[in-house]
Amino acid sequence: MSSPTAVYGEIEGIPEGFKFENRQAAHDSNIHRGTVQGIAAEGTSICLNEGYADDIDNGDEIIYTGQGGQDDKRNQIADQEFRAGNKFLVESYNQGRPVRVIRGPKLKSAYAPKSGYRYDGLYFIDSYWYETGHHGFKVYRFRLIKQNPEVSVPVADASKPAKKIARVTSTISRIVRDTEVARKVKELYGYRCQICSTLISTNRGPYAEACHIKPLGRPHDGDDSEDNILCLCPNCHVGIDRFGLHILEDLTVQPIGQKITLRPSHQINLDNVRYLASLAD
Repeated sequence: MSSPTAVYGEIEGIPEGFKFENRQAAHDSNIHRGTVQGIAAEGTSICLNEGYADDIDNGDEIIYTGQGGQDDKRNQIADQEFRAGNKFLVESYNQGRPVRVIRGPKLKSAYAPKSGYRYDGLYFIDSYWYETGHHGFKVYRFRLIKQNPEVSVPVADASKPAKKIARVTSTISRIVRDTEVARKVKELYGYRCQICSTLISTNRGPYAEACHIKPLGRPHDGDDSEDNILCLCPNCHVGIDRFGLHILEDLTVQPIGQKITLRPSHQINLDNVRYLASLAD
């Protein structure tokens, strides 16, 4: 249960771009509670400063490494665990909660402020996974997308302009994924889920979602191709994305215990299946 002091979203009176002299000032304002940890209690915010070797900062897209497993010199010496800040960020992902992002001067990024700590707005966690990191130990990684990319993150190095990603806006910001290839796969199955056979009918026609087995976007770089796409109902899509459902190499889905429905003309790339399984290990 969230503590009474946990505040998700904007903090009244603190606009995007507001700068704090130090971490203590950011803590006192409630924009980022805590003066050391990168992930605030309850996953309300993250502070990008010294960071991890696996972090990637593209301005309105961030690949953020979770916490834990480092020694006093910030070397990764052990696997990260599903606890504390990592658990809080997963909960924020599951609940669709926004995460405040603060950048500090020690961040190795064109978007780092030259001094102080700058509040750079709300981001949503698009996905997360567990993989072997730069130093050979397992780390949690979170992909965050800026809620309002029209408000550019300031660039310290003008030679590195902010990168833009096509999005649609709903409850959270998402990469646009309904391509012609995805529609072709959905039409092949008559918009019926390949896992549970559910067919959702609406007054505008049948509805299904295209699930990319190997996720699109950095750092996964999955293909938007038929052999990487499944036609799923929203429930099964969420089950795959959040690792509640697992696809085995023989295309059996656990814990359901039945195989994915496949048309003869639809072949699945098993390398992508193995990649997805590795994210849940």
